[in-house]
Amino acid sequence: MFKKLKIKSFKSVTDVEINLKNLNLFLGTNSSGKSSILQALLVLAQSDKLHYNHKLTSAPNSVLNGEYINLGDFKEIQSKTSEGNIYISITNEVPTAIEKTELSISLDDVSYTSPNYFFNKVKYISANRIGAEDVYPNSFLDEQYFKPDGRYLFSFLQRNKKLVLDASFVKNKVSTTLLVELNYWLKEILNTELEIEAIEKTDLVKITYDVRGNKISNRPKNLGTGTSFIISILIMCLASQEGDVIIIENPELHLHPKAQSALTEFLIHIASHNRQLFIETHSDHVFNAIRVAIAQDEHSQQLFGVNFVELDSEFKTVNHEIKIQGKGDVINPQDGLFDQFDNDLLRMLGL
Repeated sequence: MFKKLKIKSFKSVTDVEINLKNLNLFLGTNSSGKSSILQALLVLAQSDKLHYNHKLTSAPNSVLNGEYINLGDFKEIQSKTSEGNIYISITNEVPTAIEKTELSISLDDVSYTSPNYFFNKVKYISANRIGAEDVYPNSFLDEQYFKPDGRYLFSFLQRNKKLVLDASFVKNKVSTTLLVELNYWLKEILNTELEIEAIEKTDLVKITYDVRGNKISNRPKNLGTGTSFIISILIMCLASQEGDVIIIENPELHLHPKAQSALTEFLIHIASHNRQLFIETHSDHVFNAIRVAIAQDEHSQQLFGVNFVELDSEFKTVNHEIKIQGKGDVINPQDGLFDQFDNDLLRMLGL
C-alpha cells in the first residue's frame, strides 16, 4: 500500500507531499488542486503501463495523454508559478524495504524509475461515468472492463455475476457471489436491486431495477439518475482485489444525502479490506460519514487521510491534513471546509 505521494510543478501543485492511508479524501473549493492531485497519480499509472509494455519514450506527451487522462502538452500542465521539471513520486512500504516510484517530465524528456509495476492494480472511475442507458455494450476483452467511464463494467458484471468473493469481504448472509453482494449494497443504499442479462445475438447487455421490492422491472431511464451513477462504483469496488488502488471522482453525484452517507459506509468497508481509495468530493455528507465512523470506532482513525486543499495568495495549492479526534470532532477546521451551512445560518439570523 502506498504511504506517501509527492508532486512538484504540476499545474497549481508546486510542491506538495501527502501522507496516504487506506481511504484518502480530497476536499476543497473548485479549482483548488483536488483533481490535479488525482491526475498526477493517474499520470504515474499511465507511465507505469507504458514502461511495462516497453512503449515509454522521451516524449512528454506520451505519458500525459493515455488510457486514463488526456492533459495536452508539457507547457499546459507545468506550474505557472514555479520553474523546473514536473516531478511525481509515490512511496510504498514493504516488509523489507521502502520502494519509490519516480517520474520526472521536462519539455523534451521523460525519466521514469520503479522497482515494481503497479498499473494493473489501479482502477479509476471518473466523474464523466456513464449514466442511465437502455442497453450497455458487452465486451469480450478483459482489458476493456475497467475503463474510466465505466461503460464496460456492466459487461464485466454479466460475465462474472457468479464470481465468488472472499467470505470475509461479504456482508450479505445469502451468498458470496458478486451479483448477490452488489444487490445487498444497492438495497442498503437505495432500496433497489438489479437484474442483468445479455441480449441474444447482440453485443449488448440489459439492466432492470426492482425498487423497494415491488417486483416490477424498471428501465434505468425510469429511475433516478443517481442509481445508474452509483452502479459503476459498486461493481468496480466489489470486483477489486487486495492491494488495489481505486480512484473515484465525485461519488456523490445525483445522490440524496442519506444515500451519500450510506455509500460512504460502503467505501469505508472496501478500504478496511486492504484496498486503497483516493476520493475527490464536494460532499459534506461523505466527510461527515467518516467523522461518524471515527466516533463509533476510534481505532478506525488510522484508516483515513482527510486532505483539504486550497490556493494560497500566489495561487499555489496548499494541502491541510485534517485531524479528526475520537468523537468525530475536527481539531483543525479550515475556512471553506464545509462551513457554508453555518455561514448561511448566521446570515438568516442577521448576525
